[in-house]
Amino acid sequence: MLIEDYKNWLIARQYSVNTVALYARRIACFLRQYKEPVEAGREDIQDYLISLHKAGAGYATINNHFSAIKNLYGYLSVSGRHTIQLDQNPLKYLMPLRHRKTVPRIIPDDDLNALFRQIEDLKTLRRCRDYAIMLFLLHGLRAEEICSLNLDDVYIDGRGVTRKMVIRVTGKGDKERIIVVEKSGDTEWAWERNDNFADVIRSGKGKLNVIDFLELYEDFWIVGKRIDEIYRKLDGALAIIAIQKNPNCDFGLGGRRSIEKARLAISMENNSLKILKAKNWRTPENPNGKMIKFRLVDGCKFSAVGNWISYE
Repeated sequence: MLIEDYKNWLIARQYSVNTVALYARRIACFLRQYKEPVEAGREDIQDYLISLHKAGAGYATINNHFSAIKNLYGYLSVSGRHTIQLDQNPLKYLMPLRHRKTVPRIIPDDDLNALFRQIEDLKTLRRCRDYAIMLFLLHGLRAEEICSLNLDDVYIDGRGVTRKMVIRVTGKGDKERIIVVEKSGDTEWAWERNDNFADVIRSGKGKLNVIDFLELYEDFWIVGKRIDEIYRKLDGALAIIAIQKNPNCDFGLGGRRSIEKARLAISMENNSLKILKAKNWRTPENPNGKMIKFRLVDGCKFSAVGNWISYE
């Protein structure tokens, strides 16, 4: 049966159990209108999605139907197990619906500190639990991720002011990530993650956010969207974002869209640093289009070699 084979294909691609079940229900609805998917072209599918909107479905629900159908055609294009054969996914270049997203409200630091002070006396198990929940939320865990944590997912390393907490988190799509919570003296807590960076951006003037790898393995056009989500959360803070790039290419994955929001965009390769974009420079000379050679010392120190020259 088509739906069962489609579900097995999704499972083989490591989609979560919940996603597989949801996509199967979406496809069952789609197949009630189109018995054979090959009968539906791109315009037919667009009409189908519009009919969902007219029936009262929200943007998120419609985009979920879109993803399920797009994956179905992707499966049919490569399966070879059905009489339905598609040389090309008709939705390959069709994008999901775009809708206005509101920026989440930010809890001021004073209010957050006041909230922590209410539970800082850890004399009862309930207060310890509440403190742990607040700490995990502060470090970007979702409510469902916190609820699914087990004791063996949390490891405490070190003692005293050098202690750190290592947490293994299972997120959407059964993807695992490691979050390291460290504290030294009176320094602020820090964390690691590999997706949804906008959720943990520290907003406000004087705050620095470092994203050492904006991780994407497909649909690289989303890079611009991910950076825009981070940009909208800054509110005066700074963000340094590193993006992988292909050899001999100045722009990272996502192309020019990846530098639309940047105040400063640089490209580094083969011990050369290029300034791709610079705004509001302090010196009389325009730094755009300049490059300089460098060498890396001890794995973390950049030492200039020669002077700045024009590469354009």
